[in-house]
This record gives sequence, structure tokens and C-alpha cells, in this order.
Amino acid sequence: MATILARRRADGTIGEDVLAASRSGARAREVELENPAALVRACAGDVPLASLFRWYIDSFQHISKWQRTNQSQLRFLEKRPIGSLNALSLSAATLIDHVRFAASKGHQVQRLLATI
Repeated sequence: MATILARRRADGTIGEDVLAASRSGARAREVELENPAALVRACAGDVPLASLFRWYIDSFQHISKWQRTNQSQLRFLEKRPIGSLNALSLSAATLIDHVRFAASKGHQVQRLLATI
């Protein structure tokens, strides 16, 4: 948040200055948003992973000749807690945690890894 400081000018009027730290923070944000990927993330907001699974199923199911297993695995992940995560901020560590959690619940790890 910007801090505005009032100062008296030589002619007696009062001027306002923005604290320099706020200027550098605003400039850093401008530089960050110059990266197209960062701009897309900022504009898109949250993109649930489940919506990407659904888009992939709807877009490529008829184009590629995949087995029913692929589609059932995507639908399975779409309904799981991992589907509610923001796809734009998803990390490898999050995926590993998902596999570890599922393995601790008795799911076959090879099957889970095949779906990622």
C-alpha cells in the first residue's frame, strides 16, 4: 500500500509525495507482469485442475484413440481433492504429496503415477 506524505513547498502550498518504497514495489510488480506467463496467471485467477481434465476429455476424446482406462482415470482425478487445486500454481511437490497420500490409503502407486 502506498504511503502519501504531505510537504510544504517554498511558495507555501502543500504537495504530496509517495513513499519511495511504494514506488519500487509498484515497479517490481510492473516488471513481473511484463512476463506473459505471469500476466496470464494474474488475469486468469484460479483455474481448477478438474476443469483442465474436463477440457482435455471433451477436446481430445474423439481425436485420439485412447483406451477407456485413460478416460476413467481422468474422471477419477477430476472428482478427487487434487481436482480443486489451482492448476496455475500446481507444483511437483503437490503432485508427489497427492501420490503419497493416495498410496497411504491403499491405492496402487503405479496406477496413480500413470494418471499424472
